[in-house]
Amino acid sequence: MILHRVAMSILVCYCLAARFYKASRPNIPLMLSFSESVATASSVVIRFTILFNKFSIVKIIRLLLKSPLESTRTPYSLYTKKERFFFGLGLGGIALAFCLSMTKALSELKSTKGFQTYKYSYLFAANASNQTMGSTMAVAFVWTFHLLYIANLYGVPGLALLLCCTVCQTVTFLLVDFLNKFKENSHANEIQQNCTRNAIFYLRKMRFLVTGTESALSPILFFLYSYLLCSLFYLVSLTIRGKLLQDDVKIVYVGANFATLVTFYLLLSIKVARVHESVNQMHDAILQTSAKTLSSVDMTALLTSAREFTRNTNITGWGVFVIDRNFLLTSVGMVISYGVILAQFS
Repeated sequence: MILHRVAMSILVCYCLAARFYKASRPNIPLMLSFSESVATASSVVIRFTILFNKFSIVKIIRLLLKSPLESTRTPYSLYTKKERFFFGLGLGGIALAFCLSMTKALSELKSTKGFQTYKYSYLFAANASNQTMGSTMAVAFVWTFHLLYIANLYGVPGLALLLCCTVCQTVTFLLVDFLNKFKENSHANEIQQNCTRNAIFYLRKMRFLVTGTESALSPILFFLYSYLLCSLFYLVSLTIRGKLLQDDVKIVYVGANFATLVTFYLLLSIKVARVHESVNQMHDAILQTSAKTLSSVDMTALLTSAREFTRNTNITGWGVFVIDRNFLLTSVGMVISYGVILAQFS
């Protein structure tokens, strides 16, 4: 496992360095190279976040799978079928954009000019000759690293989005499941002491679940947003450059990848909002039933747990998925700033 992490880290860092070297060449437009470089760096950070934060993510997923689901109104088997359908649909959309990207990469490597360009980049040479590396070995080296780079650049963000969507959907289901069990165990005129203790226990468990999900996924969500913005900037730069307008295939596959990721980004925002909504519903239900407790001690403990549950029990992705006025104004401001800088350099 450690060797796998070290090997993947070295390979990805090498591809990132080669991309930066290619972007620094004088014949590349400045804003185009800037957008592509930052998007590449964001994709690499997402890869490293998943790679080195794997323990926390696996721990959260195992906790989700081990959570009790008995006496729920929504059968777990039905939920599993829905999740599998969503996962398959999302994987199909991501695979489509990924296949377009790989097709473009293969077409670039097949052409003599494209292969020489990437050969110079991956060998870090202004004019790579056959003496730098054996001809057959150089071809295999360039093809391997370029396909690995494309796979990380366009595959990792989509799969990370799919992972976040699935985890957030599962968290929502467990919150709703607990809310249903809490309501079922509440009598018309009173709430039993055991039910109160169970409610406090599950509130703490769900709070740990949501905060753990936030800690595990927050860096991924932040750099996913950076990746999406840089993809938009790259697409705009690619479109307005007159000499690049002839490369319709590149615009199509970059646009398809961007549209796919934006769709799942918005879907993930909705799922994060559903987590917040479930948290608020649980808090309201506890407040409504707290007056039915048998003793003031139980009521005080229940209200204290409810306040602790709602305090900082959010999935925000460092504020990225709180889609409010501040978020929209910040995003629009970044886009306008990019346009102004682009106009100055043009």
